[in-house]
This record gives sequence, C-alpha cells and structure tokens, in this order.
Amino acid sequence: GCVTGSEFKVRWAADGEEIVTLDGVARSLTEQDGVVADGSDLPIGIAGVMGGVSTEISESTSTVALEMAWWNPAAIAKTSRRLGLRSEASARFERGTDPEIIDMAMQRFCELLGPEAFLSPGIIDTKGHLPAGDKIKVRVSRVNGILGTDLDQKDILRILDPIGFKGESVDQDIDVKVPSFRPDTSSEIDVIEEIARIYGYERIVKTVPKSKTFGSLTLKQSDCRLIRTTMVGLGLDEAMPIPFLAPGELENAGLESDGIKVANPLVAEESIMRSSLRPGLLKTLAYNESHRLTGLRLFELGHVYRQPDKFQALPDEREQLVSILAGSEAGEIVKIWSALADALGFDDYELLTDSPPGFHATRTSRIEVQGVTVGFLGEIDPSVLSLFEVNERVACLEVDID
Repeated sequence: GCVTGSEFKVRWAADGEEIVTLDGVARSLTEQDGVVADGSDLPIGIAGVMGGVSTEISESTSTVALEMAWWNPAAIAKTSRRLGLRSEASARFERGTDPEIIDMAMQRFCELLGPEAFLSPGIIDTKGHLPAGDKIKVRVSRVNGILGTDLDQKDILRILDPIGFKGESVDQDIDVKVPSFRPDTSSEIDVIEEIARIYGYERIVKTVPKSKTFGSLTLKQSDCRLIRTTMVGLGLDEAMPIPFLAPGELENAGLESDGIKVANPLVAEESIMRSSLRPGLLKTLAYNESHRLTGLRLFELGHVYRQPDKFQALPDEREQLVSILAGSEAGEIVKIWSALADALGFDDYELLTDSPPGFHATRTSRIEVQGVTVGFLGEIDPSVLSLFEVNERVACLEVDID
C-alpha cells in the first residue's frame, strides 16, 4: 500500500464512510469517528485505533513516513467501543498519553533505525487541541488538615519537585502545575495524595477524629439488646435460621401464602422471603428432634418481609421476636412473656382470648399493651406440627418489636 499525495490530514469521518482496517475488516464510520487521511482525502487509518490496509507496510516497502500523535482519550474510547475494535493503540490512547513525549519518542525511533537507514530531514509539527496545563491550587492548611501533618510551603515544594510537579508559592497556598504524564491528577485531593505518598504513610501520626458528639445506641437497639439478654437469662437459646423459605412452608405454618418471591434464588428451597419467624424455628425444632434433641427452648429476633402497601416501593420490613418452648417446657410460655414484659416496663398489658392462624384454636391469647395488639402467645396447632414433623407439644410467643 502507499500514501497518495505528500500530506496527512486529520479530520472527522463522513457519515457512512468506509475503511478496511489492518485486520481485513471493512468498517463503516460516523461523524464522531476521527480518521487520518492522505493527500487525496481518502482515509488511511482510524485515528488512535487502527491503520488502514491501503497503507500497510509490505516486503516491497522502501519508504516509510512516521506519524506520531496525541489523541483525545474520550474520543478514542467511544470509537473503539462503537466499532467493537480493541487494539494496542486504542488501549494506550484511551487511558491518556503524554503529549510532551512525542519529540522524545520520535528521536528514539530514529535511533532504533540505525545508521544504515536513510533519514529524510524535516519535521511537520501541527498542534491541535491539546489538554490545557492548568494549575491546581493546593492549600497548605488543607494538606495538613487531611494528613494530620505540620508541613509548610517549602516542605511541600520539596516533596513535589522530584516527581515533576512544579509549584509556586502564592500567599499561604501553592499553585501546582501537573506534569503532562500524569493525566490522572486533576484536583487538589489528587495532589495531596501524591504528597502523602512521597512523605511516607508510615510517618503520618495516627489521630482520633474530633467529634462534638459521642456514639450511642438508639432506643430500639437498646431494647433489642435488653430482649436478647432477658431471653438468654430465662434459659433460652438464640437461633438464627436463614431468612428464606421453601414454597409451601408459610402455608404449612398456617400463614398466608403471599410471601415475596426471590428473583434469583440459589435453590428452590430458598426462594421465598419469610413473612414470619415461626416456620424457620419449627424447621429447627424438627431437625433437632430428628437427631433426638427434644425439649428445646429457642428464640429468634430478626426481620420479616411482607408485601408492600399500595404506595410503598420496597417490601414492608419489620422486626419480630418469636420464642418456642417444646415438650414439657411448653407450659412456661406465659412466664416467659411476663418476665419479658417486666424487663421492658410493660405494666398494663392484657391477655385476651384469640385464635390467630397457625395457633391452637382454644389455647391462644392476644397480647395487648395500652390497647394495642403487639403479639400472640399460645400453643401451635397440632396440624401445623404434623406438617413440620414435630411430635412434641409446642408453645409459641410472637411479638412485633416495631
């Protein structure tokens, strides 16, 4: 291949203009793609991405024209992605290159050709829209505030100069000119990072952040800790089943089958978000009973997930406490609630006859505190226990923490 005419042009491609690149593929260009064209205005390469096959060097090539350029990283990345053409050139230019190194690279190229090559003297240097070498204002107070150091202007200038960052003192600040080979440095905090790196992280003294306020638990966090402490003190063990259920387990527990489905469950047995803690604890009871561990006293304090209301974007997430006593321990469930109510300061609660789903029809009470229903306690329906393959008598305390 050869170049027509004795000039190179850099221009935007015409919409629909085609070029066959070095990989032998004909590519259609748009007005947002840059090209290098020859004297007849024919494209001989996609700027910063890949050259054209029309000017490919072959065994018969005797004269080579060297083109060296700096290309805008964003434009190269956009063209490369649109064409699906990833090359060494595009990988280099889209990350940003040093526009000031072109002369040095050209001299190195000529040196590598060796004395046998015939070099035609003459350089054509055309400068387009190079990145502006703006200065970054670096505040000495900001440097010391971020790093916890006590550096002055001279210290900072002494740190930056060896790595190519040229600084000039302006009042109490420093105007820093970023070297062209560091396009990743664009703001004050970037320069401060360089100062910290050269100064030495190991020399930065550890300090405790200053704060006018002190951390503390919220009222709900304090209540949850109190609940756990109380339940453990009453001889119960905390269980932590996974928050997912298998299809049908909510119905087996006597609850509504409107659980939220997981979009991408790992297994089918974990495809429903729990709307109650009861099924998980009943499964735990069944597992332990199958291993001859009976008479368990368990509790769980965790989140349940219910279908959102009409104007809610996310599921209704609430915190719930469920405790179960199995076997001969079942009769103590009222004592468990009484001790918990005392710990939480509930003096005026009432136990009213009720029969919520999943509980025994005649051995269950509704818990009301100041006229508000906060939960239920009673025995689990025998038909529910049968579906979970639990053969013991089981009592349950269920409280809505929220």
